[in-house]
Amino acid sequence: MQLVCSGLWEKLPHDTAIVTRDFLTKTVDVDQALSAFYSQAVATAAGRIVSEGKLRRWVQEQLITPAGTRSIVYLGTNHTVDIPSRSIRALSRAQIIRAEFRAGALWYELTHDRFVGPIQNSNRSWRNARMHRATRRVLTAVTVLVFLVGMVKLVQGVMVRDAKQIVEASQRFEFLQLYRNPNAFSEHDLADKFWLSAADGGKAILSVKTSLERLQQRGWRYGPESYVKSFTFGQADIDLVRGRAEITTKEEWFLPMLDSAGIRVADRKPELGPLSLQYDLKRKNGRWLIVSSTTPYAKK
Repeated sequence: MQLVCSGLWEKLPHDTAIVTRDFLTKTVDVDQALSAFYSQAVATAAGRIVSEGKLRRWVQEQLITPAGTRSIVYLGTNHTVDIPSRSIRALSRAQIIRAEFRAGALWYELTHDRFVGPIQNSNRSWRNARMHRATRRVLTAVTVLVFLVGMVKLVQGVMVRDAKQIVEASQRFEFLQLYRNPNAFSEHDLADKFWLSAADGGKAILSVKTSLERLQQRGWRYGPESYVKSFTFGQADIDLVRGRAEITTKEEWFLPMLDSAGIRVADRKPELGPLSLQYDLKRKNGRWLIVSSTTPYAKK
């Protein structure tokens, strides 16, 4: 009655002179008042001593029978069924439970049968709220994870696209510009253009330089009718952490070789391919550069 009246007093408008039956019917909810009182008491009793969930389970499982009636539990010296006695005594001070001496021992039970339903309802609501918060946290974590996975895939897609562009652009530049007019270029024009420098561990650039020097020495060049017959990409693997990529292609070129007089070199077939090639790339200063490739180069 004290709990109900206290709650009623808090809800009573300041200008109310008479408390009517209609007001009581609409305002007073005994079960709700007892549930709220129990919730506050069990949270205070749990404190930092024991988890609130564990204390709630103890109240429902030890002080309420499966049939929905009050039960009784023995108070140990330090713990009562894994619950610290300090928490038990706090519930007693809050008048949720009461002590009773039986056969020289101290036992505890709920102060009234009227507490059974409100306690069960409070525990059920508390569990549902916890489950709801846990579900929201899981959903939030899943949403973040999905977003991150999507971002990684997006970044990987952009990286793959950029790496492929470098690979194709390097081949077109090498075969259709560099070797068509080798005397117009020097090794300084190649540094970090498409290929990683030799100083940084680049291997492909050494092969390109050697081919360029050989053509310059002989006065040879690729003819103006050179073109790429087909250029398709195969597998693309990106390692974002290491900043490395592996790109495979299938290529076919028409590259007639001309001597210094502009006459086609007879012992050099113009058809190159189809070739299945692999390119290894490394990320440097925000762009991809080719470290090595399986492009076949003439040995002499």
